Amino acid sequence: MRAKLYAAIYNPRMGNYKHFALYLKNGEEDTIYEAIGDWPNFEHNIIVNSSPLKTTRFLAMMLVGEINQAEVPTVKRILEQARVDNETVHWNCQDVVVENADEIVNDCLTTDDDDWTGKNKGRDQLMQHYGPM
Repeated sequence: MRAKLYAAIYNPRMGNYKHFALYLKNGEEDTIYEAIGDWPNFEHNIIVNSSPLKTTRFLAMMLVGEINQAEVPTVKRILEQARVDNETVHWNCQDVVVENADEIVNDCLTTDDDDWTGKNKGRDQLMQHYGPM
């Protein structure tokens, strides 16, 4: 069985930017990877055994891609070690999602890039929500 990686969009907790996170669905294992906080104090947050669908703030999900089980540890490592940029003033949770999803697809860790950059255009759909509301 393949795992699935999604980009999730939420209404903001505060401010005027929609919140983005990456959601890894691996069988019964659900994990959300996100950057939380404000500049210059962003930090990683990993929520295990949770789904974006469990919050009233949830808006939408775009499939980044399916991941073979052999690649799941590599994807998890990338997400756990994702760069949090507290130097760049306008960097936020949206950037970490786009940067990491692009890296995972570009490194051929998904089974097909059609979900993210190809015919299904998940990246284009996500970018419609990028930036201030």
